[in-house]
Amino acid sequence: MLGVDRRHCEELRWVWPTWMRFKPELREMPAVVFHDVTQVRADTLSFLREHPNVRLVPWELPNAWNQRERMLTGFVQVPAREVTTPWYLKLDTDVIATGPGEWIKPEWFEPDAAGETPVFISSKWGYTKPRYVMDLLDDWGDNIPLLAGKPRLNLPYSSKDKRLKHRRIISWLFFGRTDWTREIAALTPADGRLPYPSQDSFLFYCAARLGKRHVRVGMADYQWAHKRLRQIKQIATTLGASPAASASARKQERGVIYCNIGTSCCMRLLVSLASLRRHYSGPVTILSEGVESHRLCEKIAKATNADLKEWNCGVEPGANTHYLAKTRYHLGTPFEITVALDSDTLITGSLDELFDITFASSFCVARFADWKSSGNTIAKRIRAWTTVAPSDIEPALQFGPAINAGVIAFRHDATLLVEWHPFALRGRDFFIPDEVSCQILLHRHPHRVLDSKWNRSCKYDDPGAADTRIIHYHGRKHCRPGLPYSGARWVVEFDALVRENTAEVRQWMPAGDRMLRRHLRAMAVR
Repeated sequence: MLGVDRRHCEELRWVWPTWMRFKPELREMPAVVFHDVTQVRADTLSFLREHPNVRLVPWELPNAWNQRERMLTGFVQVPAREVTTPWYLKLDTDVIATGPGEWIKPEWFEPDAAGETPVFISSKWGYTKPRYVMDLLDDWGDNIPLLAGKPRLNLPYSSKDKRLKHRRIISWLFFGRTDWTREIAALTPADGRLPYPSQDSFLFYCAARLGKRHVRVGMADYQWAHKRLRQIKQIATTLGASPAASASARKQERGVIYCNIGTSCCMRLLVSLASLRRHYSGPVTILSEGVESHRLCEKIAKATNADLKEWNCGVEPGANTHYLAKTRYHLGTPFEITVALDSDTLITGSLDELFDITFASSFCVARFADWKSSGNTIAKRIRAWTTVAPSDIEPALQFGPAINAGVIAFRHDATLLVEWHPFALRGRDFFIPDEVSCQILLHRHPHRVLDSKWNRSCKYDDPGAADTRIIHYHGRKHCRPGLPYSGARWVVEFDALVRENTAEVRQWMPAGDRMLRRHLRAMAVR
């Protein structure tokens, strides 16, 4: 959650690229940005659109004494009204990310030995200014039923000091428990004004008087810095993360991506990309993971005029990692509008229409032949997730068409992308977790199920249909013995690449492709 007025827009413009670069976890959190409607137009914040799930909330407090009160009050009232997640992260616009690394510790959020969960986690601080603020809040609390039964803080201070020295928090990076913030916001009067216009002083005071557990952390130890704008500009420029540098690296408008992990799909990747290039001359990026993958994908990219991006999908090692990588494509793609193709596809027609469909529809996924979500096979896969998402099972069964994630396309702001990975991760041990989790989630998000011409199954469809744009050789059906399932068509493409030694393919095929190895042995016998 962020708050912006005219004064803080320039700060946010400078720190935002550092957040996106060094703290990529922020892209997976839905973002609420409230802005003073009297000072900031929504289009002023257009640079925030690179976040896949950002929501702008107009904010005003007409009876505020000054701008400081207006904005600091928003940091209490906006999360109470607008946040739907159990926790929220409040970041100030004068906070710059200075490097990568772990910065959210699970143990901060866990209950203590007495079973008490903290009401907030925030940076350590050592004083309140001016010195009388806690006295003022004590007097206010004496008239609030929830607080009146608890002892006043009665913190001592010297009349010679402008500050009250005590252990408290500063909220430039603040994790708040939403239910508790909502409870405390309800203590304010109908106009929403705080008894003292300071979000961190107010929430700290309420927690301290109620005896609520809170966690104080040195947030600067986790590659964050709380600085003035002049210093922020110096740091961002040194790090190569200034707004100008960010603009030069901005996503291209539209393009195609493939993802490759290991080497067993490299031959299929080359065939697919070569077929794509007969129908599409636009940008293509291969997201390659692993040293062996990089070695072959570099050759493939050079031969097909594609870009190679050495990528780490960020999926923890375990079951179905290669499937789960798909749920994080939005973090690897360099495009605003992305068509993502599996390597076991053969492109037979133009993709231009697909980009236009995706622009209008946000998230697109191909249907699978004429299968239904309620059919025996798909229904069984969906019901396996009952313990994970019991309330979603029936809507998923009634959804209609069965989908296949071999062809997906999305805008960078598609809402399904935010939920897909954490949801799929909960069922990573199930069959094809990326595809089945997508099938279950679709009913919640804007989407379009693509006509089967964009994903003709080599087995359950008619790949020879005149309108076919993409043939999908799912389940290693590209060159099975005897070449069923239109396998001969794939082999024609493969043979042409071998004859021309495209990407030096003769030196590295079959590269772990077991089905292709069998095919080559059979050809050698003949």
